[in-house]
Amino acid sequence: MAHDPALPFELTKDGTIMQFDMKQKGWRPATIFENSKKYKRVMWYYEKKLKVMSVHRLVWFLTRGPIPKGLHIDHINGIKSDNRIENLRLCTNAENLKFAKERLGKNWNRKHPCSQEAP
Repeated sequence: MAHDPALPFELTKDGTIMQFDMKQKGWRPATIFENSKKYKRVMWYYEKKLKVMSVHRLVWFLTRGPIPKGLHIDHINGIKSDNRIENLRLCTNAENLKFAKERLGKNWNRKHPCSQEAP
């Protein structure tokens, strides 16, 4: 596997995210952490700056290519930790809110005015 220092990740056939380790000059399983919203994330340094990316966005990019501007990646089954490519789809923000409402049966972001239903 070749590596790009700007995005030093590869996806194996079994779905493991591998990260290029500059110190060891080789590939290792990526360290994945969970943010406060329960999304899986990866991080790395590039040009002395810390970079962070959601795993679902990384998986999409590595398998399908760049995410078009203005679109989101939705977890089809609603499970934020299920980042298999077959569980991800492109959608607009409105579609993402609609899918969340259908899965949860309610508005998940009650504070945001765009997620409120008309009276």
